[in-house]
Amino acid sequence: MPNSFFNFLVIALAFVAAYGIVAMIFTPIQTILLPEITAYASLMFLPHGVRILSTMYFGWKAVLPLTVGSWASGLIFTPDRVPYLPDFLVLASLFVGATCPFVSFEFFKLFGKNYYFTPRSQATHWKQLIVVGLLASVLNSLGQVVVHSDYIDPSAFIRVAATYAVGDTIGLIVMMLLLMLFFRWVRIAQKASQI
Repeated sequence: MPNSFFNFLVIALAFVAAYGIVAMIFTPIQTILLPEITAYASLMFLPHGVRILSTMYFGWKAVLPLTVGSWASGLIFTPDRVPYLPDFLVLASLFVGATCPFVSFEFFKLFGKNYYFTPRSQATHWKQLIVVGLLASVLNSLGQVVVHSDYIDPSAFIRVAATYAVGDTIGLIVMMLLLMLFFRWVRIAQKASQI
């Protein structure tokens, strides 16, 4: 049980940290360049990488900490735009974002492609993870447009959905590249300490 709570905290805090980087660094730049899109989606949404990687390691158990991390991120970084928690649209939006990666992994598993991390294989399928993340991104973008359809100008539906999909995918790729560099650095440091 303590291990489960630790995993919950790590996932939620990783989501908050990634969201914070986007909110504090990338969103101000995007607001200058694309103000009409920024209100809905980021062109480099790093938390999508956290969603995909957390789901790869923990499966359905990642849904609740991702939901909590998403809600906490909104509360911390955009408190003026986060409605009261029980608001249906907020809950629906959080649920869509947190479950799309799980649905995507399960879709591939249904067709014999299990990309979840397993202790036996310990293989990470980086290229396939991008495809899983892309499907999750498309599902998320469609789900978010449906959830927020009353607040999005109908002529902007496709543009907003495309921005969600592009932002999620770029965020996933950047997060994976950062993690690969980090792991490579750790391996180099371990080899250097053995000399």
